[in-house]
Amino acid sequence: MGSPKARAAGKPGDRDSERGRSRWAIGLEIAEVVGIAAALVLGVTGYLRDSRQEERTEKLEARTRSNEIATLEGRFWASSADLDAVATAVDRLLRDSYPDDPRLLTLKGLIELHFQRYNDAEQSFKTALDKEQDNFHALIGLGKTLLVENQPDSAIGYLNKARNLSFNERRLVSDAGRQIVLLLLAAAYIESRDLGQAHQLLEEAEDLDPSNPYLYKLRGNLCRQEGNYGCAVNSYQKALDLDPANSSIRKSLTEAALMNAQLSGQSGEPATQRSAQ
Repeated sequence: MGSPKARAAGKPGDRDSERGRSRWAIGLEIAEVVGIAAALVLGVTGYLRDSRQEERTEKLEARTRSNEIATLEGRFWASSADLDAVATAVDRLLRDSYPDDPRLLTLKGLIELHFQRYNDAEQSFKTALDKEQDNFHALIGLGKTLLVENQPDSAIGYLNKARNLSFNERRLVSDAGRQIVLLLLAAAYIESRDLGQAHQLLEEAEDLDPSNPYLYKLRGNLCRQEGNYGCAVNSYQKALDLDPANSSIRKSLTEAALMNAQLSGQSGEPATQRSAQ
């Protein structure tokens, strides 16, 4: 047996050895934790990288789609547009690429409205509104389609929604857009015999742009509904002065002038004065 001193002398070495082993174990644990953390960091980094790549891809696809549709919209509104070619391109994009895009559906409706395919236009506008309830151009297009189909009461509902949008979203809708809504609404109210509403809408529309010939054509229609043919003649004449090549306005002016002359001859006074009494 060794002496107590010798045994005591061996203890510090033992303690150093234990501490060494402990440090080694701790080092392994730390390495393991660091490895896990590194793996987590790499995993999160990879996820974020994939997410950013996916986001960039989505943005690129959205930009590409927007550019394609904007090009077709520009071609549609161009005065020299080949609308058959535009219609073919719109149908191809709806069939092959973007079947639920509300802008494309609205453009399809506008093309069908131009070609007087009113049932198809109505369906396209309604489908666009199913996808995007606040689609300003689809609301106007559907309102105009229903007006042409002699459904003024139904048209009024959609056009009033468009009117509300045009005044709530002033940054997005121009004065010209707001005037179009007001004029179509006035036309619908004239057809539904709500002449007071029509008067008010035409005054609002005139404040936005007094040089629009359609404004005075509608005022002429309103005067005819009221039996005031002198007023109708003056309104149609002003519309024709602004749009001399418009055969529809010229025809309305001729009819109103004939009625005014007949009524003036029967009563011995201008039709304007007679209707005011």
